[in-house]
Formats: sequence, C-alpha cells, structure tokens
Amino acid sequence: MRPTTPQRLRERLSGLGASLLIAAFAIGMPPLLLAIGATPWRESNIGTILTSPDDGTLLLLVFAVVAWLVWVLLALLCALEVVAVIRGVPAPRLPGLGPLQDQIGRLVAVAALLFVAAPAVAPAFTPQPAHAASETPQQVALSTVAAPLTEPATAAAPVASADTDVATTTVDYTVRRGDSLWKIAEEQLGDPMRFREIVNLNPDALQGRADFINPGMVLRLPSDAATTSEETDETPLAEETYLVEPGDTLWEIADEKLGAGELYPEIFEASRDTVQTGGQQLTDPSLIRPGWELTVPSTSTAVPAVVDPPIGPEPTEPDPEPESEPEPEAVEPDSREVTDSTSPDATGQDPAADVQAEDSDPVEASGSPSWLVPGLAGAGAVLAAGLLTALRRRQRTQLRYRRPGHIVVPPPASLNGLEKTLHVEGSSMATQIAALDHVLRRLSDSPHGLPEVIAVALSATETTLHLAEASADATLPEPWTGAGRTRIAPLQGDSDEPREQGAPPYPLLVAVGQDDDGTVWFVDLGHTPHVAVTGEGGIGEDFLRQLAAELVLNPWSAEVDIDTFGLSPMLVGLDPLRVHHHADTRLLDKLAADLAQTGVPGLAPERRRALLLERSYANSDAAHAITSANSTHAARGITVVTVGDHIAEESLALDVDESARLTIPILGITVAAAGLSDEEASTCAAILDVTRDATLAPVPVDEAATGRDKLVDKAGALRDELVESRPVGAAGGTALLPRPTSEYADVAATTTDDVEALAAIVPEATRAAVEDADPSLDQEVAWWFDPNCRLPRISVLGPVYGRAYGDTTDIAGRKPFYTEMLAFLALHPDGVTSGQVADAFSITPKRARVDMNALRSWLGTNPHTSARHLPKADESRAAQQRGGHFYQVDGVLLDADLFRRLRARGQARGTAGISDLVTALRLVTGQPFGQLRPNGWSWVLEGDRIDHILTCAIVDVAHIVTTHALAEGDLPMAHESAEVAHHAAPYDEITNLDLVAVASAEGHEDLAEQLLNERIYNRSDDDLGPVELPPRTQDMTSQRSQNGAHPGGNRRVRAPRKG
Repeated sequence: MRPTTPQRLRERLSGLGASLLIAAFAIGMPPLLLAIGATPWRESNIGTILTSPDDGTLLLLVFAVVAWLVWVLLALLCALEVVAVIRGVPAPRLPGLGPLQDQIGRLVAVAALLFVAAPAVAPAFTPQPAHAASETPQQVALSTVAAPLTEPATAAAPVASADTDVATTTVDYTVRRGDSLWKIAEEQLGDPMRFREIVNLNPDALQGRADFINPGMVLRLPSDAATTSEETDETPLAEETYLVEPGDTLWEIADEKLGAGELYPEIFEASRDTVQTGGQQLTDPSLIRPGWELTVPSTSTAVPAVVDPPIGPEPTEPDPEPESEPEPEAVEPDSREVTDSTSPDATGQDPAADVQAEDSDPVEASGSPSWLVPGLAGAGAVLAAGLLTALRRRQRTQLRYRRPGHIVVPPPASLNGLEKTLHVEGSSMATQIAALDHVLRRLSDSPHGLPEVIAVALSATETTLHLAEASADATLPEPWTGAGRTRIAPLQGDSDEPREQGAPPYPLLVAVGQDDDGTVWFVDLGHTPHVAVTGEGGIGEDFLRQLAAELVLNPWSAEVDIDTFGLSPMLVGLDPLRVHHHADTRLLDKLAADLAQTGVPGLAPERRRALLLERSYANSDAAHAITSANSTHAARGITVVTVGDHIAEESLALDVDESARLTIPILGITVAAAGLSDEEASTCAAILDVTRDATLAPVPVDEAATGRDKLVDKAGALRDELVESRPVGAAGGTALLPRPTSEYADVAATTTDDVEALAAIVPEATRAAVEDADPSLDQEVAWWFDPNCRLPRISVLGPVYGRAYGDTTDIAGRKPFYTEMLAFLALHPDGVTSGQVADAFSITPKRARVDMNALRSWLGTNPHTSARHLPKADESRAAQQRGGHFYQVDGVLLDADLFRRLRARGQARGTAGISDLVTALRLVTGQPFGQLRPNGWSWVLEGDRIDHILTCAIVDVAHIVTTHALAEGDLPMAHESAEVAHHAAPYDEITNLDLVAVASAEGHEDLAEQLLNERIYNRSDDDLGPVELPPRTQDMTSQRSQNGAHPGGNRRVRAPRKG
C-alpha cells in the first residue's frame, strides 16, 4: 500500500469537508426549518394574512416558503450531480440553472475525492485471479501460475497437461476497450488463430465463450506472449508524459491513455506536483491548459469509484488558430482542432465531387473490434459468406409477410456481434465465393471430363487448382490456363454469364485455412474416402465443426447430407433437412454392416454423404471398419472425416497443432487453420433459427424525442395517439385517402387494414402542430434539388454518396470513409461523443478526434450563417444544452431526414398532402444504403435497424401513392411510384403486388400474369421450392382468380385525370 502523501491527505480532507457540508445541508436543514416553525403548509388563514396589515407574519411566511423552495432546488441539484458521479456520466443541464449547477457540481466533485481509491502499487509477482474481472484496464505482468503465495485459494488454476507435471508459465493480460480474443492473440502471440489457446487457459473467466470479454477482465496468456520479452519481476513501472493540446480534458486523456475516463484522478494525482509553464500547477481537474505536461501512470492497480468527468469550463486560454492552412502530415496527427477552409482543393480535385462509397481508403483502426466472432474471420470468412447468404435469403422471405405500417423484427441484440461479423467478414468474401462457384461449374461443361482436384487456392483476383497426379495432363476449358498439376483462372466477379451453368463438380470442397498472404485454401474432401485430422484434440474438433458448417452453407454443397457424431447438436439448426446429429454409434454399425455387403446400393449419383466423427467416435470399431473399406464405400458417395490418431495408408492427412496451424502433407504447406467453437456454432445456428419465421411489430418510436420528432415514429408516420380511426364511409379531406376504404380495396393491391394503418383521420390540431414544428421544410427540400446549393449533403436512400464544398486535402484518398462518418453524424442528430465514434468505426478515440478535424475541413462553413457545419465538440448545440463534448453537424442536408419530414407533413395535410409524398419518393434513388464501403457500416446493424425502417417507409409511402393514383385513374403516377418502391425493396411482397395491380390497370394482363408467376407464385429465395403464400397475398390473389382482375379484386379504375 502506498504511503499517504500530504497532497493526498489534503485531498481526503477536502473531500471530507465537502461531504459533511452536503450532508449537513441535505439532512440538517429540514429539521432546522421545522424547529423554527417554518411550516407554511400549516397556515390555515393565508387569505387573512395577505389582506391584513403586515405584523411580520407575512414576512416569516414568505421566508419559510423561499427556504423550503431553496432546499428542494439545491437538494435536487445535489441528487442529480451525485447520480451522475455514480453513473460516470455528465449531469443533465437544467435551463437557467447553469451557474448554480456548476457550483454544486464542483462541490460534489470535491466530495467524490473522499471516495476515490488511491492507486496502489502491487507486487509484480501477485497476479489478479482470472475469474475476478476488474473494471479498469491494466498492463500485463509476468507471473507463474503455480508460484504466487498470496493468490486467493479460489483462483482458477489451469489444467495441467497429461504429459507433464511442470507448472505452465503464463502472462496476465488485462482487457482494454476494443479488445477481442482475435486481436489479443494477433498482437500478443503473433497469430490471431491462437485465440483458442487463450480460451483454454481461461475456463473460469471465459466459460468457453470466445466472444465473452469485457474491459478490465484479466486473462492468462501463454508464456511466449510478446509482452514478456523485455520484462522481469523487478521491472520498475514506467510513466508517460503527455503534452496537453487545445481542447483536451482530463477525462478524454484518461480514456485514451488508461482505457477509461473514470481514471482521470490518477493523472490528476500524478501531475499535481509538476511545475508547469509560468510556475503554475494543476490544482483543479477541470482546468488544464495547452502546453502543460501531465504524468500518465503506466498501470492502474486500483478500481476507482465511478466518477463524473471534471466539472467546469474548458481551458480558459482560447485554442490557437493556425495562420495558414496546415500541411498534411505523414504520421497520425494529434488531436489539435484545426480551422476550416473553403479554399479549393489543393490537389486539383473538384471539392464538390460526389463521394462514391465503393472507393477504397486506408484507415488507421484500433485493431479487430470486440464484437468480432473469431471463428468467422480469416479462413472462417468463407463460412461467414455462406451464413450471410443464408441469412439474406431468410430475410428476403421474411419480407413476403410484412404488412404496411410494420417492420420485421430484427435478430436480438445478443446476436448483433455475429451479424456485424457476417457483414464485415462475409460481404466481400461472398462475392469471391460466387465467382469461384461460377468458374468451377465451367468445368462441368468440359467434354474432357472433370479433373481430380486435391485443393483450391483462392486469392482476391484468381483461383488455382492443385490437381492429382492422375489429372496432370487434363485439358480444361477457358478461362483456365497453365499445365501440369497447377491451373489458374481469374475471378470474373462482374461476368454477365449465367452463374450456374452446370452441376457443382466438387460438392465436398471446404475451406481449411488461410496462408500468410491472405490466400484461402480449400480441400476437396471427396478426393478420398477418408480424411484424417490428427493433432491436438480440442482444436481438431473446432476444425471439424467448421467443416460441417461449411458443408451446410457452401453454395456447391446443397446435395450433401451431413452426419455428425459427438459434435455440437446445434449444428442441426443450420439445416434440419440435411444435418443429422448422432449421440451413439448405431448408424456407424449399420453402415459398417452395409459396406461389408457388395450388393447394397449407394447413394443417388448427384448426392454425397459426409460423416464427421469426433475423437471418441473415431476410435470405435465401426469407424475403423468404415474407414478401412476405402474402395467399397468411395463408390457409394460416402466420405468420412475423423479426429484422432487413426489413419489408413490412402487417407488424406490433415494435421492441426496446438497453435491452430494446419499442415497438409500432400501439398507441403502450413496455414492458419479454420475453426469454430461450440459456442460459435450455436450462435450461427441461432441467427438462422430466429429468421426462420417473420415476426412483425409496429414501427418503433423514440420516447425521448423532442421537437418535431416527438410527433412521428422512426419512419416518419404520425404517432397513433395523434390520429383517429377512419369512419365506415368516406374519410374526407383530413385523410390521405378520402374515399370509403372499400373502394381502395377494390381497385388497388391493398386491404382495409392497410388503409386504416396508413391513411387515418388527422385532427386539425395535429396538422397545425406538424406544420408549426417544421417551418423550414420547403426551403430545405428546394436546396436539396437545387444543383447550385452549396450546403453539404449525404444520400442514403439509394447508393450512398456525400458532397461537400470545403477543403478536401485531408480526406484525399479516403472519401468513402469520411462519407460514412458524415452519414453516422447526420443519422445521430442529437450528437455523439468521440467514444461512440471510436466504437462505431473500430478506431481509437484520439483517431476519432483527428478524423473529426478532417471532416470539419471538408464540410467547411455554412454559406448562410458563416458557422462551421461541424462545430468543435464543446461548442455544439448538444454540448451547450447537455454539457460534455458532442460532435453534431448543422446545416447538412440528409435525404432520409427530408423523406421522413415530407411524409409527416403529407399525412398531416390529408388529401392535400399527396404531393408531399410524391416529392418524398423523388428522393429515392435505389435500395437504401447501397454500394457501401467494404468492411464498413457495421454500426447500421445496431439498434432498431434504420436501414430496414427506411426501406419499409419508402414502400409504405409508395403504396399510399399507388393506391391513391389507381383510385383516381392517374396511371402514370401509379406506375412511377410502384417502380420507385420496387427499386428500393425488390423483395418486399407489397411492391410486387403493387406492380401487378398497376400492370392490370394499364391493361397489360399478360404482364400481370407473368409477374404473378415469377415474383409471387413460383418465387423461392433459397434452394428449395416456393413457400406457401402469406395470408395477405393469398387473399389478394384469390380475389384475382375469382374476378379475373388485379390482386385488389375488380378493375374499377377511374378514367385518367386530364392535364
């Protein structure tokens, strides 16, 4: 324990005094007022006192009332500050009470010093138990698990190896924010695939879950971790000096350097004795000045009380403004705020050039994000691609069941990390896999027969076949080139040729690993009847589990039946029709008996069967019998994959070592092995299970919304409590659709429930409230469509692009990244912190602040107000209203925002508002959030899924306009609105039925029937047959069959309007 210094003693005494003062006021004042008779609620003759000459009674009454009000107010402010300190967030700012709240905040901050634990220097040889997860990040310390004498008896010791009695030497590592096991293994062990070793060393802390880590958790790492190379037990703790930059706060410095803003008192304590420039010293944690040197401790061994950021103003010295435009830096710049510039791009680029999201950009990241599922990275990206494809198919089918005014409930938050991983790791790989599938199927059309393939190597641009000796002289069709046992073909991702030209030639082709160059290696399990996976058991079974999952999800493996023995039962959830789990050897016994009989037929020629046996099953007599009958059961389409030591002479050997390195002797290569843990397999099955059916819910609302947003839901429709139900007859002009509901059901692809949900009666008070809350809408819409408008804009209702008119020097070559960052800010209008930006983009908070400077320069200044479009974090509207530091854009046009506002005003105006809805549809240019930056935009998958909500909003608005236009006989309007919706959501059943209704109304019955057959009756989003028609679709199509008309029933379309 560190001795108490005089400064620390003074700090403790100050905290004690402030605590006593708060307690005396909060607890002591009410008894004091009661004791002196200040009880105004007991006065029964207040009227007499007010109308009679004052004898002092009125003065005492006023004093009592004021005293109690002051006590209530101050107690409330104290309570707010105390709660904020406990939660570690800024206290909400109360209008008009800023100065008083600041003083009370300072008093509470001083009182908190009494409860902040002083940093203690613990002996380096005493590790924290792995199961006792600290809440504060720490540095690693070398330790021998068996050595500590002071470690609690409950600390979890690693399981000793069966081959040695020597205690395993490990290293303690404390998880920091942004860490993942993949990232820790990559940085500390040099190989991300070694994350499984960390899982095995920390059974109590991780409970076998590779995704279950939190900042502050202490993990044991293998002894060869990079952090031990220069350390000894006697290594003194180093300190770091930090030079304060303009705009810095102690909270942000602690968040960046120590991993948690709550640790700012440690920097304050370590720096308060330092004499700064001009002879000043740090005495107030809320006041630091640019140029000061702060001491940052290298380690934190105490868990601090949760405290609020230092309360008070930013540094009193103004931020220095550079005299000229800053020069680009070759290394990462610091967090200094830069001035804006509206000068033309120094590089000669058009500063108003559209930013297309498909460009590439080099971005400094903080490493692998904490939500990354390790088993789906690296070579596991092939599985991620297959799972992403399956998920997208399920979600497309879900859209068949959606009803107007509703959304499809997204997967639960517990699966959010998996869905992000699929998006980041699987999106680009899915394109490569589709191209690989295409080029392999070309081999099926070869007149020379299929070559015998051992392995396939897949890079970003080409694929390489490694052929068996028997096929060295094979002739392959174009685009294959080369000779001998190695053949190469380019990946044709943009080919216009049909994707499936023939049957998949290698249905048992699976990805097994990735080499150091990023090339993914596949092995054809069908090359031999027996594949023997030898080596470390646990990692070998992870590898086997990965193979099973791939066989379920690879596009060329649809005709493969999979039997698993002893592996995760949850794998069945990936495809219950093809995956069969076995907990005993009865099937193996039966197959062994069948294989002994030469007359027993095999599988159908197009089908294959894979048996995957974990170690205990692989050692059974039946398994040995099957794997020994190579020639017999190979002809019957059966391949056996085992984990264990059993290997026959003709078996294909794959060796996995304890560091998850896979050696393929037949090829002479070693790669990082793919592998899927039991927990990861269960999670993969769960995301397909929850999307098997479509659960609908009303569009969510933001209960904390203010201003115009409190009138609408997140899709821009008026909230239910602000509208009224439609009458039985005509609704009149206060509804978007004024005619009787039944008339719309007769002429359009809609139902009475749809009309009720989308076109309710709007009271006059609601209309007035909506219009009054948005007086600038017409001007902003005009700016959006004005090509000469110099306001920045961001479009997400189609292919994503951004446009701004500031300085593009800092973002040159990185525009897609900054376009995404601009969209992130625009879609979070209440402001975000640097920490939120860092989490969303997997970068450090410091990097986020640097990127905000670059974005600020690109956005420039508002030509109407001369203010920055992106103010500094402490100058934003959110910062002024709520305190703290928030990044928030002003004067930036967002098409999604305009769309929702036009929809709200259009609905509020009733029949006269159709023109607003037509204008809203003009903003739509395709599928929302299209053509995204590769490996970016994962934050869109969080929360309520704004991408899905906006897509549903477009379809619902278009459905209203189409229904209105069909009823009024305006066929061009009906056609255009239906086409806009279909381009935005081609898989939504509502859009396809609207297209059928429009084609029928236009007299194109053949086209209507074609659309029905292709997009409704025979539609299949997977490899199986069409699903049963959803109830809404079934009702409409049955009416069409009865009446010979469009899905709405009769063809009573009114004559087109003239003009």
